[in-house]
Amino acid sequence: MKSLEELIDDVDRSSDELVELLQELVKIPTVNTGIMPTGNETELCQFLKKKFDSEGIESTIVESAPSRGNFVSRLNGADNGRAKLLFMSHTDTVPIGDESKWKHPPFSGTLDNGRIYGRGADDCKSVVVSEAMAMILLKRSGIPLKRSVIFAAGCDEETGSRYGFQWLAKNQRHLIDSEFAINEAGGDPIKTPKGQFFTVALGEKGRLDAKINLKGKSCHASVPWEGDNALVKMAYAIQKINEYKSERDLSATIFHELPKLFDIDKSEITPDNIDNLIEKLSKDYSSIAYLLKGLSRMTITPTMASGGVKSNVVPDQFTVTCDVRILPNQNIEYVKRELTKILNGIEGYELSISGTENPGASPSNDQFLSAIKSALSYAMGKDADIVQVLTIGLTDSCAVRPLGTIVYDFAPAHPDSDSEQNNVHGDNESFSVKDLIFRTKTFVGLAYNLLT
Repeated sequence: MKSLEELIDDVDRSSDELVELLQELVKIPTVNTGIMPTGNETELCQFLKKKFDSEGIESTIVESAPSRGNFVSRLNGADNGRAKLLFMSHTDTVPIGDESKWKHPPFSGTLDNGRIYGRGADDCKSVVVSEAMAMILLKRSGIPLKRSVIFAAGCDEETGSRYGFQWLAKNQRHLIDSEFAINEAGGDPIKTPKGQFFTVALGEKGRLDAKINLKGKSCHASVPWEGDNALVKMAYAIQKINEYKSERDLSATIFHELPKLFDIDKSEITPDNIDNLIEKLSKDYSSIAYLLKGLSRMTITPTMASGGVKSNVVPDQFTVTCDVRILPNQNIEYVKRELTKILNGIEGYELSISGTENPGASPSNDQFLSAIKSALSYAMGKDADIVQVLTIGLTDSCAVRPLGTIVYDFAPAHPDSDSEQNNVHGDNESFSVKDLIFRTKTFVGLAYNLLT
């Protein structure tokens, strides 16, 4: 039976195969606009199935709608009961934006200076590839597994997983049911004076949509004083939202762990002082400062606006939509109260807030966290430690928690990684080869720790 050290070495020997697989997946456009028909994830699933078939690994493609495929594969352990580990990822991407701003064509998968370029290279096809290769290398090794492992690459994550993991959890639960799961996000490397740490996100902030409909009175634009310009009201509302200082909340675990990372006295970690502390850390530790800022407050971000009928008509209605990210102890009613305070003094508006996803988290599990920590140490070749956080963005993890699965967002990058170069959802999205190799090593180690 192969040792874990030998299995880790297999990842290094498969580095060219890893790179080629990510390049091939990037070349398959799976852009999800949110408006059907969209996605085209089935084509990518078919590519994966061909790869898995060649390795003698059984897999299936389940479509929730035409061309909206979900790929699921399983390696059975000796007990063949409920899976111990689920590798989660998604295959859809956001649109490419202005292609002229890209250094390399967005669906080329170009390898340039140790980085693979293209839409989805990071989010989330890099995770798809690392998880797929972990399954393949486990199969090739012939290592007998005591428990089963599942690899599931879902569609539609970028618009809420209605056709992806949410659909799988409701209609094909048996395919993805597992005791533990890991998903995209998390795994950020943090170097501090006290050592090397990686984030493990036990949960995510919640996401809401807030729509503010500003009403006025239309008239000819040449005599604007005869009307009540809804666009001017909207501009004022956006200004007030931008100036809003949200309540500082330090209930997330990371704030209690800060003294473990830095020489910080607990007396400094207060709601009144947290912004000063973040500013201080941002000079040398930008990634942790970024995380602390996101986990210490609710954010309300204007993202879309619509209204008006013609350039020479003062608009009587304009609507602004805001993305709202809330912490675990906040809800729709809290957001309503805060927005009502923000908009105080603006006449003629209607406010509606709809829930996309509530904040959620899995419990801290010693077995799972120990296995993750050990896998990181093997991948690094030296001891590594972890810190428990929440993910600022939203992931598919919320879909499997109701199944009783303990799921963490954990897709680690190399200790020397610079995630700012990845430019997720932006022009020239890319992912580094060294991150791809390190992540795959960690996933292989995690599976070995939990399954053998």
